[in-house]
Amino acid sequence: MSATLSLACNKEDKANDTAQDAVCSKYTKCSAGYECTNDPGNPQSTGLCKYQVCGLLDLCKKPHTECALKSETALCDSLNNDKYCECQRQNSAEVPATPTTGDPPTTGKP
Repeated sequence: MSATLSLACNKEDKANDTAQDAVCSKYTKCSAGYECTNDPGNPQSTGLCKYQVCGLLDLCKKPHTECALKSETALCDSLNNDKYCECQRQNSAEVPATPTTGDPPTTGKP
């Protein structure tokens, strides 16, 4: 499962969160991490955007034993950093490539 890290300011302060309680519908979507309370079967229905626990993730500030491998990072809820959500493992695209021959990398020019 891929995680998205939130870079929002004031993430600890729900009162300043403009995405919370925004009006939404089939045509007006909520911000990432929020879900619309409308009736999805009724195209005319409107609702309010409500934050979903673990909808936005951030690095946990405290160590968590749930992530047993050194290559895993603990992710917590962005609005409540005490709420553990998941472990994220680096995929091979995120790991920098290293030469396997022991020779220094070449640039094509001597």
